[in-house]
Amino acid sequence: VIKAQRGSADGWIKYVGEKGLTLKGNRSLDSAVIVKDSSFIIIEGVEIKGGRNHGINVVNSNDVRIINCDISGYGRVGKQDFSKDGQFYDERGKAINGDSGVFVNYSKNLVIERCYIHDPRGKTNTWYYSHPAGPDPILIQSRGGTVIRYCDFIGSDQHGWMDGIESTENGMPDGGFNRDGDIYGNFFAFGNDDGFELDGGQMNVRAYGNKIEGFLCGVSTAANLRGPSYIYRNIIVNLSDEYGRVGSVIKNGGGATYSKGITFFFNNTFVTEGGGIAGVGFGYDEDRVLYKGIS
Repeated sequence: VIKAQRGSADGWIKYVGEKGLTLKGNRSLDSAVIVKDSSFIIIEGVEIKGGRNHGINVVNSNDVRIINCDISGYGRVGKQDFSKDGQFYDERGKAINGDSGVFVNYSKNLVIERCYIHDPRGKTNTWYYSHPAGPDPILIQSRGGTVIRYCDFIGSDQHGWMDGIESTENGMPDGGFNRDGDIYGNFFAFGNDDGFELDGGQMNVRAYGNKIEGFLCGVSTAANLRGPSYIYRNIIVNLSDEYGRVGSVIKNGGGATYSKGITFFFNNTFVTEGGGIAGVGFGYDEDRVLYKGIS
């Protein structure tokens, strides 16, 4: 636990992993590594396995950099309940969702770069049963300034993602990336919902130079409450969940209530058997599929 540790802009506190050493999380704690109420922290070159819910949980902190870390083996397993909705439930009867390699938990100015996040303990149901629920590489509720770059987020048939990046509070102006964020140079593979979600505020959030394959959908912007957000120079190919279902490359929506902001789609490459830049819907308005976009 890194708690109330505060460096400065010209004096960061740095934690460096030793070669050959694996930091194993205790399953009685929600995370293998907790960074709480801290600032100007660097975690570099650490191999992390375990954590009941998360590999790293960054809570109410700012200016944290997570670099060159290998994160796996986190999250709950649960049992799939076909009598309910086909989701996986833990021993307390709670549906499992949002277990993540890194949880950006009401924190600001985080950089996650050159990390390899893979092989969570659990897996995700498909839309064949109900809305997918399961583990993510990244779960985000940012206070702004989050940068995710040059990472590999790789799922598998046995341990598929829900989303590559899952946003929380999708219907709130400060939800998801919130504002002033970048997602670039990453590879997202193999999940049953979205490659990544920008859902929420989307105020000056950019996603570029990423590759996505093996998900139901590529990118979600549903909903964009503030904007503008920018999706450009990405490659999205070979979309399909584990049952072969294909959705849209970009799913949008929100209607009059939630589609306040605009998204720009420039110079992307999409190869798909499903939909393109599509209004899929968000919220409960009659015009819930409508959105603002320029391509």
